[in-house]
Amino acid sequence: MFKVMFLPVLILVFILPVTSVQVSTALKFGDDGYSIISFQPNMSPLTDKFTVCLWFKALRGSTSAVIYAYEQGEMYLYDNKGDNNLFGAHFSLPSEFITPMRVWTHHCGTWSVASRMYRAYINGKLAGFKITASGRRLKTGGTLVLGDYRDTAVSGHHFGGDMFRFNFFSKELTGTEVAAMSADGLCTKIPEELEQYRTIRWEGIVKLPRRGNVQDIDSGCGEFISEKDTLRLSLNNTQAELLKLQKLFNSSQEELRTVKRNLLSTTEELNGTKISLEETALKWNETRMRLENTTVELNETRTKLDDATLKHSGCTERLNEAQRNFRSKEEELNETKVELKSTALELFEIKAELGDTELELVETKLEVKNVSETKCALQKGFLTKWDVLYSCDYYNKTFTLRLYRQLQTTWASLTRRILGMTITDNLIEFIKDIDEENSCDDYS
Repeated sequence: MFKVMFLPVLILVFILPVTSVQVSTALKFGDDGYSIISFQPNMSPLTDKFTVCLWFKALRGSTSAVIYAYEQGEMYLYDNKGDNNLFGAHFSLPSEFITPMRVWTHHCGTWSVASRMYRAYINGKLAGFKITASGRRLKTGGTLVLGDYRDTAVSGHHFGGDMFRFNFFSKELTGTEVAAMSADGLCTKIPEELEQYRTIRWEGIVKLPRRGNVQDIDSGCGEFISEKDTLRLSLNNTQAELLKLQKLFNSSQEELRTVKRNLLSTTEELNGTKISLEETALKWNETRMRLENTTVELNETRTKLDDATLKHSGCTERLNEAQRNFRSKEEELNETKVELKSTALELFEIKAELGDTELELVETKLEVKNVSETKCALQKGFLTKWDVLYSCDYYNKTFTLRLYRQLQTTWASLTRRILGMTITDNLIEFIKDIDEENSCDDYS
């Protein structure tokens, strides 16, 4: 397992950038018309702003030698006339800035979309500038040629000189920053704070394939590092990075195992919670069934009581017995409700919903019962519908909206003007008077 997972890490290490090393290797380009370094760098970070800097030594004395060119006319620099070109904006430097032969010269060009200003610096001093077109950006995907104007054929513009520390920065450097890179002459090191902007690096260029006669030479700036030494240094840095990543990988493996253990523990807790929830749901279903059964029994008792009241109006004792049975059933219902309340402590949200459902069930059954009977149902027996008001369910109780709903299907003539009044003899007689004005025919 370790070997399989370690392979991507190994591959990742070899594509990581090598630790920055400002090598002292310089390059000498042969005077043969063929000696160049040509490649296609990633210019995306430089499209809106850049600075290009290098040290060069002119050796030919030609008036048309090109030190470097990007995509031919997109950007190029002559070695001794001081000619600069960016986006076709060509300008020459004053005579005091024209570079002498066989002398190391530091050149920088800075530009950005925001400033639209291409500035040329010679040995840290501003030598000239040119305004570029509005909105113009540096093209990407082009070929950068060191030592000539193009790489396709003999152009007559070959450099044939020495070059050192050619770098592109993804920033429009200030005059102070440019001057700092040449303050101590050829061996001036690039300030550490500018390293983060260096996108095309000299230490990478000296390792690129070459055409013609391009040789490594010692710049005299510290220890000379050949191409082989540079590769060895890169390998050492890569191995160091590999060790770091291996430690990180091992640490990540341990963290992964910890996460897996935590996941297993969480899964077990979740399963336990699921079982507890299922057990609670089962208890709730059992309690609900008991409540439904008790409700059915209560409704049956109420039906029997109503039948007994209608058929045996003169049998007060039997009526009282039916009422006692009814109250007994109500007490059983209350006990069941208490038990349900105890269970509802575990499922308080379900209790609220169940209570609402119970109320709707009772009201619905009462409505169904009332609708199923004729609208003058209470007059089927020997009692009038008004005698029901003398029962313990209504007499001396506040006439509420719920009682009103129970009677409204048969008491169509009763209006809301008596709501809130206590049901007494006077109120019942008053209601009877109202009913005399509305016969049963009104309900048909």
